Amino acid sequence: MQVKGSDAYREEKRLMYETLSDVIERMDFASQEKIYYRSALKAMDDYRWPEATDFLLLAMDRTVTKEDRHPYELTLAEVCLQTKNRVRADSLLREAVKSSFPFMRAKAFRKMAETLQAEGKTAEALFQMQHYAEAMELTVTSDTRADLLEIEKRYDCSALERQNDAFRNRWALTVLLTVAVLSSLALLVFLGWSFFRKQRMELLKRSRHEVACLQQQIDSLQEQIDDNQGEARTFQEKLMALEAEKKSKEIRIRQLETTFRSKHISLSVEAIEAAQVYLQVVSRKTPAYHPSSDRSALEHWMNLSLDCWAERLAIRYPSLTNGEKDICYLCRLGLGFDEMALLLGVQSRSVERTVYRICRKMGLSQGSKEEFRSRIFMVN
Repeated sequence: MQVKGSDAYREEKRLMYETLSDVIERMDFASQEKIYYRSALKAMDDYRWPEATDFLLLAMDRTVTKEDRHPYELTLAEVCLQTKNRVRADSLLREAVKSSFPFMRAKAFRKMAETLQAEGKTAEALFQMQHYAEAMELTVTSDTRADLLEIEKRYDCSALERQNDAFRNRWALTVLLTVAVLSSLALLVFLGWSFFRKQRMELLKRSRHEVACLQQQIDSLQEQIDDNQGEARTFQEKLMALEAEKKSKEIRIRQLETTFRSKHISLSVEAIEAAQVYLQVVSRKTPAYHPSSDRSALEHWMNLSLDCWAERLAIRYPSLTNGEKDICYLCRLGLGFDEMALLLGVQSRSVERTVYRICRKMGLSQGSKEEFRSRIFMVN
């Protein structure tokens, strides 16, 4: 619901901007220039620098003469300095110092000097301050005093006119925006309710249809189960019996194969099973080792073939866990560390960590693979 509300807000905001843009476009260039400039100043007060830049560019596009662009260029330079766009700010300030009004040039020189001073460029800042002083002196000389008074008078009248126009435009925009917002809200509420109601009805209809289809499938399956329940139970019992018989015969075949390979035919069942596990472990084609079921048989084989090696290992290092014993057994059978990882179904890094723990328990300071393998073969 938050996503839908956010989308509705963005759509409403877009409609408001489109309505406002249409209203502004119907005004003359002078009114548009004032509105965009005031919007830029408001955006600067709220630290919305990208919007302030766009409004200033729009105001500059509505100016009649190049001289009228200089105040906007000076304001845009301040925005660029706030957004760390020093190259564009310098370009705008250089354009502003070309103004025919000494006061405008003085403001541009002062802004350049302040920027240079903040960057630690004292010599260049002093040079710009000299230009600033010259421009300020020009504004108060006796030759240009009359012109200055006339400019100030025109500027005051223009500022008052701008304020009045801005006040009237602000009220007009407020009324238009209020009407647009209320209309948009009413339209959005109506459309949202209509869409929600339609979607809910479609969902209800689809759910009922799915429930009916599922019920038909359930009834059909229930009939099939009732028809084939007796037959399925018979087949299941036969299948279980055949699998048990097959497993028993496979075990007997492996025992006989192991017995025939050995030199001594009279071996116990435990010895045959232990030999079978050993053959599975060292098999080159399909090696297999299941610690939970094969560990005891492998221990029995190593005790038979290696003069009770597994018992001696347990007596000498009683703190070894079953997983650590598996690594020791496989290493004693001559398997590499990668082969151990593949056989145990773990990563090589896990085998290395286990080897490191075993070395700590065996008192091996370095804990290397070579020390571990040497100690395993030296267990007595």
